[in-house]
Amino acid sequence: MLSDEQIEHLRTQFAEKHQGSDNAHKPLILESGMKYAAVGMSNSDAQFLESRKYQIADIARLYRVPLHMLNELDKATFSNIEHQSIEFVMHTIRPWLVRIEQSIARDLLTERERQSIFVSHSVEGLLRGDTKSRYESYTQAINAGWMSPNEARKLENRNPEDGLDVFRSPLNMASTEEREEQVSNSLARVVADKEIKAIKAEIDRLSPEQFNSWFPDFYDRQKKVMQEYLPVDKKEIDNYIKARVESLSDDAINQIPMIIDNAVSDIEALL
Repeated sequence: MLSDEQIEHLRTQFAEKHQGSDNAHKPLILESGMKYAAVGMSNSDAQFLESRKYQIADIARLYRVPLHMLNELDKATFSNIEHQSIEFVMHTIRPWLVRIEQSIARDLLTERERQSIFVSHSVEGLLRGDTKSRYESYTQAINAGWMSPNEARKLENRNPEDGLDVFRSPLNMASTEEREEQVSNSLARVVADKEIKAIKAEIDRLSPEQFNSWFPDFYDRQKKVMQEYLPVDKKEIDNYIKARVESLSDDAINQIPMIIDNAVSDIEALL
């Protein structure tokens, strides 16, 4: 602790001997048990820390690892980190994977096995983007016809579903006749699905007698649905409905499985 007199003396000494550029580099005399403590960082210490950063860059360059993967983020941005990660997979990891694959094929497979077996590393997990980007790429692949929905589900660790193994064919890559056929088949499936769902719902709910009295009214309504969806002459639809009702009139319950199995093909025949 300094007395008031000592404090004033120290202030005066600083002002007279060390204030201004003319008094730079003059020695400071410490009195009353005061000790010098450096404030800030010396030039040599700052230079040492800067050299440490270059050491990190040298190590990253040696092993071809992006700086951000060594927690050096001075020049990193959200946009370039993603591309650097992709380049790391392409230019650092991939060459080693190719060497491993070739070594396995050379040393572990016979000449005959190499004709039917090959080794390949899957690096999709290292290239996974955000959810929006992944789903957009799946959509493009499925719509382009070279990936099935179940293959996309497998990449997302989801179980396969029935009916999702079919590859879609883009309409603009088909001929006019093929596009018309695809459209017609799609319409037939829509109408057939409505018929099948309605029948299955009522056959579980109604007794055989009630079902026999229900299906004529249903097919009368189904006729309007077919006229709305299908580009077919009304007489053909009327004949279809009449034949359907007549086929069910005697033994409706036992005829339903056949109706369900043939619904799509029967409606496609109209088109």
